[in-house]
Amino acid sequence: MSVAVGFVACAISVVFFGSNFVPVKKFETGDGFFFQWVLCIAMWLVGNVVNAVQGFPTLYPLALVGGALWATGNLCTVPIIKMIGLSLGLLIWATFNLIVGWATGRFGMFGIAKELPKNLPLNYAGVALAVVSAFLFILIKSEGGGPRQSRRHMDIEVDPLIPPSINQADDILAPSIVDSRVEDNFFENLPPKLKHTLGIIMAIFAGCLYGFTFVPVIYIQDNYPDSSPNGLDYVFAHTNGALLVSTLAFIIYSAFMQNKPRLYPKAVLPGLVSGVMLACGVTSWFVANQILEETVSFPIITTGPGIIAALWGVFVFKEIKGKRNYIILLAAFACTLTGALLCAFSF
Repeated sequence: MSVAVGFVACAISVVFFGSNFVPVKKFETGDGFFFQWVLCIAMWLVGNVVNAVQGFPTLYPLALVGGALWATGNLCTVPIIKMIGLSLGLLIWATFNLIVGWATGRFGMFGIAKELPKNLPLNYAGVALAVVSAFLFILIKSEGGGPRQSRRHMDIEVDPLIPPSINQADDILAPSIVDSRVEDNFFENLPPKLKHTLGIIMAIFAGCLYGFTFVPVIYIQDNYPDSSPNGLDYVFAHTNGALLVSTLAFIIYSAFMQNKPRLYPKAVLPGLVSGVMLACGVTSWFVANQILEETVSFPIITTGPGIIAALWGVFVFKEIKGKRNYIILLAAFACTLTGALLCAFSF
């Protein structure tokens, strides 16, 4: 496949990753266990379709580990947000995702072959700008409607998974009202210093897991003689790994809740749509890795969704307003696009 296909795959991933939580934006998802299970079921269904289209290629058990790593990291996000807020949590896990994913390819970690861009200085500069853009996106303050406005228009849907405001995350993700009961949260009741420290550690852990997601598949491609070089042949295994971990987590969670897990029926259909979008983004990322390598694809795909999410906030949800926000947003766009171009030219 041509290099152009690789960059088109990057663009598809960026659009889906930047938009996949829009369908569930105004629906309650609670502590995340049930929602992630629904999300992973949808991803698994897409994986089955890709598997059939690819002619049912060989399934390597090791390839399931990548999906399992992603699902484990994703399970950490709700506690992270509750302990240190979405702003700091997102900044930490996104930055470590970018750096770890890029470094595993650049330095050939965990037994995979080194991926050396033709122009290292350009690649390093692109990665640096990608990290800067992540910081800039966090500085944007939303002025859009929060959960209090949502309560006027919906029944009990007062706890959106993705808060309308990055800087209102702590308020929005406070204990939600479900069945007219105020629920205590273990993580929110920790001592402030311990809560902050644990939140940062979990965010670093989640970011590293995200960054390692593709290592098992690349290891198979580099070390198994008869393995397929086509990234699409591993999508099914990846989604199986994610579903297995999410199912196991939901079973443990249900047992912990004494067979009374918190279920959110209104989030099921939006969650399935979100999962399909996420699976499409992951599938395109496999294609991008195959053609462009991780040293190019990771900086682009880990920062590009911020642009898409910001555009949703500006033009659809009207959450980002004001001269200051627009200036920061333009600077973040410039850093992201310049970093992506530098990574592209380094290939």
